[in-house]
This record gives sequence, structure tokens and C-alpha cells, in this order.
Amino acid sequence: MTTTAAPIEKVWECRWSRPGYRVPNVPENFQPESRWVCMRLGDRRCISEDECERCPHFDLIPTRAY
Repeated sequence: MTTTAAPIEKVWECRWSRPGYRVPNVPENFQPESRWVCMRLGDRRCISEDECERCPHFDLIPTRAY
């Protein structure tokens, strides 16, 4: 019997994604950045979680074995 597991790609697991700058108690439409920003090209670009999950450049953060 063979089992295959596929990882679920999430924005917070991508080496290019960072949490956006957020201000507490400010409505979404007045936030300075979206929830996530992409740093892949060297500058901060606001992105949606869906956009990141579909990105062809998704690159998983390397993990260390302890």
C-alpha cells in the first residue's frame, strides 16, 4: 500500500510573504497594508491570501529538523 501526502500551501508558509502593517481598531478599508505583503521582488506589495496561494513562485520556508 502506498500513501501520498500533499502539503497545503498557505501564505504564512511562503518565504516571500510577510504580515502586512496593521493598525488596531481601524476598519479594513483604512489599513495601511493588506493582511499580507509579498517581498519576492524586493519591495512590499500588498496581496490577498488567495493571490499568494496561487502564486507560481510560492517557495516554502525551509524547516529545520530538531
